[in-house]
Amino acid sequence: MSNKRIFTGVAAAMLAGVCLSGARAQNINDIAAPVKNKVVSAHKGKADAVLFKVHDISSVKNTDGDVVACEFKVTFYNRSPKDISGATLLLSWKDRVINGVIDEELKRSDEKNKMNNDGRYVRATSATEKVTPIDVNASVDMPAIKAYKQLTLSSRLQSDRCFLLLGNTDFKVSSCSAVDNQSSMAMAGYGNSDCGGLFKFVSSKEPDYYKEFKKISYDEEKAAKRTAQEKDTQEVNKAYGEAVDSLNSASSILSRIK
Repeated sequence: MSNKRIFTGVAAAMLAGVCLSGARAQNINDIAAPVKNKVVSAHKGKADAVLFKVHDISSVKNTDGDVVACEFKVTFYNRSPKDISGATLLLSWKDRVINGVIDEELKRSDEKNKMNNDGRYVRATSATEKVTPIDVNASVDMPAIKAYKQLTLSSRLQSDRCFLLLGNTDFKVSSCSAVDNQSSMAMAGYGNSDCGGLFKFVSSKEPDYYKEFKKISYDEEKAAKRTAQEKDTQEVNKAYGEAVDSLNSASSILSRIK
């Protein structure tokens, strides 16, 4: 009887050990579950998109105090299962005030031409249109961005109308391709496709401007500033090199004349 009790106790202990081992295995599997699945589930029901917003806009003034350029940041959030290889975006802001002035000048010019040219067609002109473009444009090169990741770029454009960047922008996307991580063909290196239709501009008037984007860390901001500084340095070095080449060419021409 004693042996039976001992056997029963050992069997119960072994059974408990098996159950515990199974529970531990289950917990380990839970912990080892891919983080990506959790990220995907967090965005379930939301349309796939590469959201981007323009922020931190500032004016650059020359020594006379005149605004000559605008500096700003563009933050991209890839809210899709696709890895984006990179893209070029042409951003455009329309100055509706200038547009109205030009329209009014064209209208007055057209009426004047009809009165002074016996109804013959003469193209209407606008003095403002000749010196002030309606649109302010900037080209932004977005590097590769993984699915469900965010990045921030610093950019700059030559204009004295930085306030336009606070409004909506029209944009065109080029040089863009994507690989869908949820496609077996894409994982095998196939399935590249144009991804321009994924991009969506988010203005400060939309809830997603505050809800969808993560806060930018200090390290990310520091890296963005460093990239912008390196780009400025490259442009300055390029301009200096071109100036030196021009000077050398001029010196060579003068030496041959002598």
